[in-house]
Amino acid sequence: MAKLYSNWLYILSFSLYFYFFTCLVMSTKKNITTDEFALLSFKSSITLDPYHVLSNWSISSNSSTFSSCNWVGVTCDEHHGRVNALNLSNMALQGTISPQLGNLSFLLVLDLQGNGFHGELPRELLHLKRLKWLDLSYNDFVGDIPLRIGDLSKLQYLDLGYNNIVGVIPQSISNFSMLEYLNWKSNFIEGTIPHVIGKLERLRILDVRNNKLSGIIPSTIFNMSSLQEIRLSNNSLSGEIPKGIGDLPQLITLNLQYNLLTGNILMLNNSSLQILDLGFNNLSGILPSNVCQGLPNLRLLYLYVNDFSGKMPNVWRYCKELVDLELSFNNFDKGPMPADIGNLTNLQSLYLTSTNLEGEIPVSLFNISSLIEINLDGNHLNGTLPGEMCLQLPQLEKFTLFGNRLEGTIPRSIGNCTLLQILTLQDNFFSGLIPMEIGNLNQLQFLQLGNNSLSGYVPSNVFNISRLENLHLELNSLSGMLPSNMGLGLPNLQQLHMYGNRFVGNIPNSISNASNLVIIDLSSNEFSGVIPNSFGNLRDLESLVIGGNNLTIDESLEFNFLTSLTIGVFVVHELN
Repeated sequence: MAKLYSNWLYILSFSLYFYFFTCLVMSTKKNITTDEFALLSFKSSITLDPYHVLSNWSISSNSSTFSSCNWVGVTCDEHHGRVNALNLSNMALQGTISPQLGNLSFLLVLDLQGNGFHGELPRELLHLKRLKWLDLSYNDFVGDIPLRIGDLSKLQYLDLGYNNIVGVIPQSISNFSMLEYLNWKSNFIEGTIPHVIGKLERLRILDVRNNKLSGIIPSTIFNMSSLQEIRLSNNSLSGEIPKGIGDLPQLITLNLQYNLLTGNILMLNNSSLQILDLGFNNLSGILPSNVCQGLPNLRLLYLYVNDFSGKMPNVWRYCKELVDLELSFNNFDKGPMPADIGNLTNLQSLYLTSTNLEGEIPVSLFNISSLIEINLDGNHLNGTLPGEMCLQLPQLEKFTLFGNRLEGTIPRSIGNCTLLQILTLQDNFFSGLIPMEIGNLNQLQFLQLGNNSLSGYVPSNVFNISRLENLHLELNSLSGMLPSNMGLGLPNLQQLHMYGNRFVGNIPNSISNASNLVIIDLSSNEFSGVIPNSFGNLRDLESLVIGGNNLTIDESLEFNFLTSLTIGVFVVHELN
C-alpha cells in the first residue's frame, strides 16, 4: 500500500511539473510572438527603407526557432529569448514610431539615431521600464518631451539631440538616478532648467545647448559631483553663474556660450576643470586673478564676446596646460599683451581679437613652437615683427594682425612657417618689399597684405601658389607688370584685389586660366592696352572692376566680349 501511494505521488509530481513546464513554454512562446508582432508593427510604419534593411523582417512558418532574433538590428536575450536590443542607427529609414514598440518589455537598448523618423514620440515608449539606452538623435521628431519621461528610471544614456522637440524639461527627470549621459541639444526646448536636475547624481554629460532655455542656471546643477561636461550654449540663460561652480571635482567641460548671462564670473577653484567655455554671453566684471591658479589643469578657456573689463591679468604662467585661449571681443582696459602668455608652452590657439591691446607683441610669443593659430586683429599693437619670427613656429597655420599699427618690413623668415594657410597683415603700416619667401608658402589659401605701404614688384612665385583662394594686395605702392602667365598657377583663386597701386602694362589674357575667379578688382592703377576678351571665359565672375586705368576696348571684339561675359557687376570707368 505504501509503495502504491509512493508511485501515485511520483506520477502526480511529474504531471504537475509537465503542466507547469508546458504553461511556461506556452507563455514564453506567447511573449516572443508579442515581440515579433511589435517589430512587424514598427516595420509597417516605415515609409522608406532605401537600403532594404528590413527585408528579412518576416515570420518563417518553417523555422523551429524564433525568427525575430535573426532579423537585422535585433538582438535577443540568451536566457529568455526575448528582444532586448533594437539598433537601426544611420539606416536612412523614414516613417513614424509605432506605439506597439512599447510592448518590447525586455528591451534594454533602443537606438534609432541618424534616420528620418518624424511625428511625436509615442507615450507607449514609457512602458519600456527596463530600458538603459535610448538614442533618437538626428531625426525629425516633433512635440513635447513626455512629462513622465522619468518613468524610464533605469536609463543610463538618453540622447534626443538634433530634432524639432519643443516644450519644457519635465520635473520627472529627477527620477533618472542611473543616468550618466543627457543630450537634448539643437531642439526648441524652452522654459527653465529645473532645480531637480541636481538629483541626477551619476550624470557625467549634460548637453542642452542650442535651445530656447531661459532663466538662471540652478545652483543644484553643481551638486552633481560626477559631472565632467556642462554644455548650455546658445540659449537665453540669465543671472550669475552659481557660486558652487568651484565645487565640481570632476568637471571637464563647461560650455555656456551664446546666452544672455549677466554678472561677474566668481572666483574659481577647481583642480580638475579642463574646459571652461563661457563665450557669447553678456558676462561682465573683471577677469578673476585666480583664473589659472585655481584651475591648474585648464586646457581650453573661452571667454570671447562678453563685456569683461579691467586689466587683462598677468596670470597665464600658471595655466601650464592651456591649449586654447580665446578672449576676443571684450572691453579690457587698454594695455600691453601680458608678457607671461609666452610661458604657455602648450598653447595652440591664441585669439585676442578686439581686446584693446596696445604696445609691442612680446617676443616670447614667437617662441611657442606648438602654436597653430594666432589672431590679434582689431587692436592697437605697434612696433615691428621680429626678424626671426617664424624660426620657432613650425606648426603655424593662421597668423592674422588685421587692423593694427604695426610697421617695418615683413620678415623674410615668414618663409619658415611652411604650413601657413592664412596670412593677414592687412590695414597696418608695413613697408618695403614683399618677401620672395612668401611665394614658397605653398599651403596658403588667404594672403592679405592690403592697405599698407608696401612697394616694389610682387614676387612672381606668389602667382604660383596653387592653393591660393584670396589675394589682397590693394592700396599699397606696388608697381611693375603682371606676369604673362599669371592665371596658370592660380587654379583655385576666387578673389583678386590689386586696386590702388602702380601696376603698368597689359592685363594678361592668361588671367582667364584662373577659372574660379568671382571678384576681380584692378582699378586705380596704370594698366594700358586692350581689355582682355578672355574675361568672358570666367563663368563664375560676379564683379569686374577695372576703372581708373588707361584701358581700351577692341571694337572688333567688343560684341563677343560683352555677350560671353556672365557677371552681375561690370565696372569700367574712364576708358580711353
